[in-house]
Amino acid sequence: RFLGERRNTPESHGAGRPAVAEVVANAAVFEIARATGVRCHIVHSSLARGIDQAKRYREEGVAATAETCVQYLVFEEGQVLEMGARLKQNPPIRPAQERAALWEKVVADEVDFVSSDHVAWPLSRKSNPEFSENGSGMPGLETLLAALYTGMVTERGLAPSRVAALLSERPARHFGLYPRKGALTPGADADFAIVAPGPWTFDAAGMASAVKWSPYDGMTFGARVTGTYVRGTPVYAEGKVTGAPGTGTFVRPI
Repeated sequence: RFLGERRNTPESHGAGRPAVAEVVANAAVFEIARATGVRCHIVHSSLARGIDQAKRYREEGVAATAETCVQYLVFEEGQVLEMGARLKQNPPIRPAQERAALWEKVVADEVDFVSSDHVAWPLSRKSNPEFSENGSGMPGLETLLAALYTGMVTERGLAPSRVAALLSERPARHFGLYPRKGALTPGADADFAIVAPGPWTFDAAGMASAVKWSPYDGMTFGARVTGTYVRGTPVYAEGKVTGAPGTGTFVRPI
């Protein structure tokens, strides 16, 4: 309807995907899971109500889980008007009160895990004046840990282990990879990141990604990743990827 009325704007993107549509879509998935007995997972919940839905269905015996993305915890709807399609996301970035409600769920430890929904669109796919013609999603892999750490530890005083649980342990458990992944225990793969607490201003020009832009450009975070190890081998250090191509391994659920 909005497109038919030539209302192809940042405002129409959010208005055309209202909260009620997300909640109803979630309910349909959960009811199908109830009827069939399968597991179901809601990706990229932009609403605290989506987290509540998953919790209620679990209490009723449905194998229901839900994640959110860090951008829903960082940005709010008004910033879409300022940044345009760089913040185009599905579901859309929600109003500030929805962001605050979602943070309450994170603090209460009711969110199953947090993801980036990373997609490396070039700016040419984010600069069309016809808003709907732009790609949805944003590069977020290199800022995921720093952004979540800042919100949870720096700003809200939560334990760093809570960040590790949301980004590593719980995803590994969900996909059947724990304890080979998501743990630092004897027999695990020794995948880990070195995190340095302290102010760090993110410069998109220095990204490892080829796109060299980010909605987080210029933000100051409360920590940064200084090193990454995979199976005990260093693969990233101080902004440089050092891992050799072809050293990855296929991981099956345990």
